[in-house]
Amino acid sequence: RVASIIHLATIEQNLGHHAQALEALLSAIILEGPDGKAAHRYKGLLGDGGWEPYEQALLKHLAQVGGDDARVCRAYLELASVQAELLRQPERALATLEMGITEVKDDIPLRVDYGTRLRDDGRLAEAIVAYRQLVSLYPANAEGWRGLVSCYVDRGRMPEAGLALAPLCVLGAASESDMRALTKMTPRPASATPGSFTPEVLRAYSDRGNQAAVAEKLLLAINASLGKLYLGDLQRFGVNPKEKITARSGNPLRTFVDKIAALFGIPDYDLYVYRGAGTAAALEFGALPVLLVPATVLRLPEPQQAFVFARALSGVQRGLQALGRFKPSELMLILAAAARTSAPNYGSNLADGAALDDLQRRIVKAMARKDRQLLNDASAEYAQSAPVDYNAWYADNRLTTIRSAAVIAADLPSCVALLRQEDQALLYLEGEDLVVNSDIISDLMRYWSCDQALELRRRTGMLQG
Repeated sequence: RVASIIHLATIEQNLGHHAQALEALLSAIILEGPDGKAAHRYKGLLGDGGWEPYEQALLKHLAQVGGDDARVCRAYLELASVQAELLRQPERALATLEMGITEVKDDIPLRVDYGTRLRDDGRLAEAIVAYRQLVSLYPANAEGWRGLVSCYVDRGRMPEAGLALAPLCVLGAASESDMRALTKMTPRPASATPGSFTPEVLRAYSDRGNQAAVAEKLLLAINASLGKLYLGDLQRFGVNPKEKITARSGNPLRTFVDKIAALFGIPDYDLYVYRGAGTAAALEFGALPVLLVPATVLRLPEPQQAFVFARALSGVQRGLQALGRFKPSELMLILAAAARTSAPNYGSNLADGAALDDLQRRIVKAMARKDRQLLNDASAEYAQSAPVDYNAWYADNRLTTIRSAAVIAADLPSCVALLRQEDQALLYLEGEDLVVNSDIISDLMRYWSCDQALELRRRTGMLQG
């Protein structure tokens, strides 16, 4: 049918019936959209004026192709282009793109165009919001990150521009000049203000969620008891107390870890290096937190070492050390036992009641008398609250620790490289494929320059303004 209409338009044009030819072509455009022969012919015949009929044809075309995302997206892009460039109505073009974004599922081209038009119009604050929404939804989209960098540069916000450059490096979309600029803009690892990464700041600006808040309160209440009941076994790591690296040793590793521990307000800890491979430091219970570092970590560059140590230490002051020590099912039983302080029958469906009672008594016995009221209050709240999804809690905590550790390391590409190394499924993936196929890396990319992360840097002295 479209071919017949175009043929009819050709006949009309040959007869000198210019208006009739254009009318026929508009009928074809309604059917096939802006990418077909009819639209091409129409633009060639029309010349410089009279674009309103073409706009109306595109609107009618949109009404006919609903549900076909690719065609709808292309039509919205063309319609916005006509309204902005040919009809000189930029506000209508933006409204059109907004409408398209609400209608189309795969809306990346529309969001890119929306941000570009806002930036070209000098509306930089709105463009930044648009680009940040884009990369939040699609963290592997290089155009969104590039647009964000450009907007920050245009506004003279160079620290934020440097942060937005980092994801381009991860995606393999950074130029040599981008790489040089990023090197100059990246601060040294662990350069934040000592004591600034408090539990309150971390909850507000790096937590993935707070669905386990009541569990965290109860865990904090019994943390000292767990430190006495579940002392770490140094022999399991092949080390003994004589190999402890003390603050007086002058060891540069201890000096560096001290710097990171100070960010979290950790006054003291025990440090060991053991003969093992890997990139994850273990944290065991003891009179002080016990940090055990595999020897292979010492060969990592400084930003990756900072990431490893910060990831291990970030939960100490929040009483979350147990999440790295126990499996979710084990910690669920421990907190069920603690909850029996206020609700004697709590957890009877989870394990033998006598075993839970025994554990509850040992927890209370290991606790200082002055802390028992805190246990009473936290256990009552826990027992009366909805059950906690422990697997979700652990997953959220993992993402939370990665977020704060990456901010401290201050080098996104290095952190992503380490996370990739830790997951065998990602070893052969790069750029966009790497981000799309890793929920952890996708979350970190989204977080890297979002409002939460920027505010965390401001509050900890890592970002000015």
